[in-house]
Amino acid sequence: MFQTNYQRVQLAVTHGYGRSTETFFGWDFKKSDRWGFLDRDGRVVIDADFDQPIQRCSDGRMVAYKNKESFYFKADGSPLQPPEGRLIDGFVRWRSHYTR
Repeated sequence: MFQTNYQRVQLAVTHGYGRSTETFFGWDFKKSDRWGFLDRDGRVVIDADFDQPIQRCSDGRMVAYKNKESFYFKADGSPLQPPEGRLIDGFVRWRSHYTR
């Protein structure tokens, strides 16, 4: 159990195929009307700077949205920087991201 001064903390889950396949991977938190991500132990992985809860892809990468722009992160919270600076088919789905 941990205490925070966040506006909201909620389970962060990944949905697999079928409704019964949810995987807990951390916590979404809201602070000053912005969303961030905490690991399972409550440590900040991605600061609260985004418009909605962070989503996790099936390959472990995460995507966050700010001002209608997508930002991609590795599982450890470090920014994903693909070759040539762009993602092809970067939408969060059941399959992996691909870079070009």
